[in-house]
Amino acid sequence: MKRIVLMYALVMLLRSASAFTTRILVSGTQKSRRTARKALSVTRHGSGLTRKRRHQGIDRVPFLNQGLAQAAHTRLFSTTEDTTAPSTTSASTEEELPQLLLHWSDSAKTSLRVSWTDTPSPTTPSHAYRIDYSRDGVPNRLTLGGTSREAMIRGLHAGSQYDVAVVRVEREGLAEKVVGRARLETGKVVEAPKGELTELSRLEIRTGKILEISLHPEADGLYVEKIDLGEADGPRTIVSGLVKYQTEEELLGREVVVLANLKPRALKGITSHGMLLCASNEDHTVVKPLSPPPGVALGELITFEGHMAAPEPPGNRAGKAFDRVAEELGAGEDMIATYKGIPFMTSKGPVTTGMAGSIS
Repeated sequence: MKRIVLMYALVMLLRSASAFTTRILVSGTQKSRRTARKALSVTRHGSGLTRKRRHQGIDRVPFLNQGLAQAAHTRLFSTTEDTTAPSTTSASTEEELPQLLLHWSDSAKTSLRVSWTDTPSPTTPSHAYRIDYSRDGVPNRLTLGGTSREAMIRGLHAGSQYDVAVVRVEREGLAEKVVGRARLETGKVVEAPKGELTELSRLEIRTGKILEISLHPEADGLYVEKIDLGEADGPRTIVSGLVKYQTEEELLGREVVVLANLKPRALKGITSHGMLLCASNEDHTVVKPLSPPPGVALGELITFEGHMAAPEPPGNRAGKAFDRVAEELGAGEDMIATYKGIPFMTSKGPVTTGMAGSIS
């Protein structure tokens, strides 16, 4: 009888121990499940990506103990950003950029002078500029030396649309910043003037504007002028003997006509890169610079009907050509500059002289 009682007590003890062990396991599993829910309910505010998995079958994840749940929590948060930080990748409006200053340099609108303003901070590294321009998605690039804020784009296709952007390139680190952009259309296709190749064809006569003027430091009868011909290299230095005929005030800011492909020549220590064309009376007591019509682009090439436009490179050949045609240059009572009666012609009309006389 005692043996039966002892066996019964042992069975009851084993049942109690089994039930206690089961409750421990169930309790541990529930805690693991709650921790897993918290670990997988994550909202990543930094990138705008929201990832919520509350009440989406999380109870089926087989985390068996608190250690696995904690490991999952650590892995999730080690790959996220600070959930309290504001978003840094949200869409923002495009930065407003200044428009470029554009100036056509020929009547066909295929040569373009581009200028811009840019004020880098004092901490900006040394830099240069580049012009990107594309037509129908085909990119082109013009790299500029130094820090010049003006350049000439030549050879654009007529009748086309271009997107132009000026880019500041920092030489240290190769960082880039767009400082201006514009969209433009070139002119219609214009046929080159037809005619014969003559001595007059070899001359490069262009419109310009006097930006600066001063007396030559070594010659009282000479002016030193800075004349803008719409060139990427900036205004040209030209020395002229107009002191006896025109004041500095009369010449400053005036639009003029320049023979641009003469060989550069030093005059009293200053090199002159061209000649200012002027009209004068017979005894050479009155001298006036030629005047292009209003609205003509700086640097436009003067043409002559019946003469092909084929300017020589700067040098002696252009000087010889001018010597051969100079006697036939002049103006009548209508004060229009001509060669053998053929007007100096621009896209806006003929060049005028302001007086009758010869041209040199």
